Amino acid sequence: IFQLSRAVVLYRCPTRHTTRRLFGSSRVPPISLADAKILLGLSLNHVATEADVKAAFRKRALEVHPDINPRSGAEEDFVALQKCFELALAASKQTQSRKTSTTARMTRSKKNPSQQQERAHKTWNQFVSNPDAFFEARARATQYDEAMRERFQREADEWCKQRAKRHAEPRYYVKQLRRGWREASWVTERASEATGFKKVRVVRVRVTEPGSNVEAEGEYEEWIGDDGSPRRRSLKLLPPKFDLARKMFGDTPFISIGEQRRAVDLFGSWALAVKTATGLFS
Repeated sequence: IFQLSRAVVLYRCPTRHTTRRLFGSSRVPPISLADAKILLGLSLNHVATEADVKAAFRKRALEVHPDINPRSGAEEDFVALQKCFELALAASKQTQSRKTSTTARMTRSKKNPSQQQERAHKTWNQFVSNPDAFFEARARATQYDEAMRERFQREADEWCKQRAKRHAEPRYYVKQLRRGWREASWVTERASEATGFKKVRVVRVRVTEPGSNVEAEGEYEEWIGDDGSPRRRSLKLLPPKFDLARKMFGDTPFISIGEQRRAVDLFGSWALAVKTATGLFS
């Protein structure tokens, strides 16, 4: 079943070699190759040649031509038959062209093998006839791999040097803590082979006490471990008073409850309350 112009649907009657007309909806799928073969009387399981399509069209044209079978709608049936003929003829020509090109390609490949096949056979015969050539080729391949590995290593080392040089200059930060305390820090980033070329932050801290302007310095390293957790190593420890003041009057957290208690004993519980409130509303 398929659609014709002006919503005329044609089908081939299984008992009579005639074409009837049915009026269907205005939205019917277009003519397909299977429908065209059915209308022309061709088998769906057989690949029709150009001669088969022309013979079937001549046979069906004698049945539906308006001059031979004058009836209402004969012109529309014949136009539909012509469309089916054009569709089936184009499909048969495409199939024949595909078969011809495939056959020509197979014949050409048998008579004239490609250059790649000739090169492969030549290389194989060379290795079979001369085993030393195989070991020589393998030695050249190994030498090439080593040269490329050295080149990549040099490029990686140069990149690490440029990165380390770019982050070698320290960055200076100043924080004004509560109750007049002051914290200054110098941060330097570096990457070395010992750390697996990972970024390591070297932080030098200077804490100044209010009033007397007494200063104390400390230094530590920070990096990210292989498991993704932060790592830290102290290079120079701050005096306990300055370390507790830095944590009590700044945003640095306490490490333990004991450290927090020592800070309360030294600076009072009100300072801890202010630190807690600042952390909640910051």
